[in-house]
Amino acid sequence: MKILLLSDTRERLDKLKGILKKHAKCDYIFHLGDGYQNLPNSDASNVFCVKGNRDLLSDCLPYKVVTLQGKRFLLTHGHEHGVKMGLARLMKLAKQEEADVVCFGHSNRFYDDTLDGIRYINPGFLDKRSGLSSSYAIMDFIDGKIKVKKYDI
Repeated sequence: MKILLLSDTRERLDKLKGILKKHAKCDYIFHLGDGYQNLPNSDASNVFCVKGNRDLLSDCLPYKVVTLQGKRFLLTHGHEHGVKMGLARLMKLAKQEEADVVCFGHSNRFYDDTLDGIRYINPGFLDKRSGLSSSYAIMDFIDGKIKVKKYDI
């Protein structure tokens, strides 16, 4: 199972279209807020989206839990959990929701680490500014293990 992880795509439709075309064979798409409305198929059954701080008119939830292949994924943008200041509040929510994997955005920086037995992944963002590099990620399940590959843009 392959999952395309996107966050903070905002108005970068050119980059978004190229990524979607390149990874069209992914089984699922997780968009972690700020620009999910630009996905051409955001209401498809294999696409899961959450509301970011820039998704002002969205009726999407700020976080959701999705279970796939027996793993519980907590999806959130992260702005309501203060991820730019650290992961403590997000870790509390992850434990409360009994998440195996947490996918988040908002900080505009790629992140992949395991803390207290829970995997935390931020794919980065698609817009180059402030000296930060643009990225997204693919999460793959191989022999029951999660592998994450970062793609720099």
